[in-house]
Amino acid sequence: MHAASDYYRHSAGSLPPRPPAHGRIDAPCVVVGGGFAGLNTAYGLAERGLPGVVLLEAATLGHGASGHNGGFVFAGHSRGEAALLAEQGPERARRLHGRTRAAVGLIRERSERLGIDCDRVD
Repeated sequence: MHAASDYYRHSAGSLPPRPPAHGRIDAPCVVVGGGFAGLNTAYGLAERGLPGVVLLEAATLGHGASGHNGGFVFAGHSRGEAALLAEQGPERARRLHGRTRAAVGLIRERSERLGIDCDRVD
């Protein structure tokens, strides 16, 4: 097991046990993967009132890359602002970048509202 995985898993404390899924499950929406993106997606759907959201995770919540990166969340695109501007043009690039800033704001707001102890750094 990766050392960072050990640190983050142990510092998070224990999760309540969840029984594995058995048999057929009918759901209007299934989110596959319980990392940061999957958890935020499932929570957002439930927050909007979608009934019966099912989250499937093969290992444990936050397993894999979400448990190894320390939870870094930032605005921007992996291609960089210059490439985004060249490929998308100024108006679309501005909108796309704005969406990433809004997503960071949403994660910050949720962590505050839900009392998630996540060592936020601005």
